Amino acid sequence: MPRSGSHAYDLERSRQRRSFEEQGVRDDEAEERAARVVAGESGDPGLGGTSERAQGPYGEQGGGGDPGAVLSLRSPSFSDNTIIPRRHSRAEENVSPALEWERPPEETVEVVLLCEDRDAPDSGRTHWLITGIDPRITSIAEGSVPPGAVAWPNAFDEDGYTGPHPPAGDEPHRYLFQVFALKAPLAMDASASMDDVQRRVDDRRIATGTLIGHFRR
Repeated sequence: MPRSGSHAYDLERSRQRRSFEEQGVRDDEAEERAARVVAGESGDPGLGGTSERAQGPYGEQGGGGDPGAVLSLRSPSFSDNTIIPRRHSRAEENVSPALEWERPPEETVEVVLLCEDRDAPDSGRTHWLITGIDPRITSIAEGSVPPGAVAWPNAFDEDGYTGPHPPAGDEPHRYLFQVFALKAPLAMDASASMDDVQRRVDDRRIATGTLIGHFRR
């Protein structure tokens, strides 16, 4: 975290405050939550820390096999462990966020992008799955699919991206955006189940990048 009183600290606190205000939080409460987040504390019930529900094979701590090297994954829309702007939610514009990641290991032959709600009742609801991403590609524009890649149907029976849509009144859900560098082609067709896809990804991944966003209604 930035040092208290520094310019970086003030910028991050201001950015966090705007994120909370976008969620409809009152000005005074948004300021208080922003201060707690920048100080390394929880800014809202359910934010910060690691939940048991997010510990699965694609959770915050990996698991389900060696995740391999760590890739840096970021979005210009939100920072790790902060609120996802409402425009990316299903109830609003439902546009996928732009993402950027560092170049994967040289032996990578395919990159896979996944977004899951790890706090959903079914413990891992798929919101977005893109396979067949060329390893030379290290970013995806907002609302797009990389050339030559395949966007799969998600848990909402919609092709491509469906934004956060947790039950109204729930504590904030954690949405895990992840990129996986694979050492061999995924080689699966559209009839495959999400469990089958994820098992094969787990078998072939050599690097993993994770970005966690939070959302509540």
